[in-house]
Parts: sequence; structure tokens; C-alpha cells
Amino acid sequence: MGTVLAVVFGGMIICLFFQFARQEYLEAYYEEIVLDVESRLEWARALNKFPFGMRSQLEVCQERLGHAKRLWGDNRWYLAYETACESQEAMDSAQDLYTSHYRYTQKS
Repeated sequence: MGTVLAVVFGGMIICLFFQFARQEYLEAYYEEIVLDVESRLEWARALNKFPFGMRSQLEVCQERLGHAKRLWGDNRWYLAYETACESQEAMDSAQDLYTSHYRYTQKS
């Protein structure tokens, strides 16, 4: 009986170790994306004018970032990382819209 309990306890310890390792692996990448998106959202809030479509991309970005943070808090790390990547893609689209609009207005 003691051997069975020792094996079960050892298995639980190993599972917890792997779970912690997966979280640690993703945490650096996740935090980097979150900091990047948050800083670019601050940049966007400082703008006076928005080209067509940029505001909706920023809303999508902010919504996905909030969702990613909730998922991370619920210990759903892979899904949180993927959602944070989607938020970063939405921010990239918003910045592309701003850049193309800026270039167009500079040529005119």
C-alpha cells in the first residue's frame, strides 16, 4: 500500500513539474508580447486622428489582450499565448493602416 501511494505521489510531483516547466517556457514570450501591445496601445491613445479602420483594429487588439490576460489567470497558458499573438497581429494591422495613411498624406 505504501508503495502505491509513493508511486502516485511521485507521479503527481512529476506532473506538477512538467506543468510548471510549460508555464515558465511560455511566460517570457507571453510577457514580451503583452508589454509590446500595451506600449503600442499607449502610443495609439496619444494620437489625435485615426485613419479609417484603425480604431476598430485597436478595439479588437484591446479586447483580445484582455481575453489573453484572463486566460493566463485561469492557467490556460497556450491559449493565452495564442490570443496575445492575435492581439499583436491586430495591433500590427492598426499600425500598418496608420503608416500607409501617413505616407499617403506626406505625398499629397
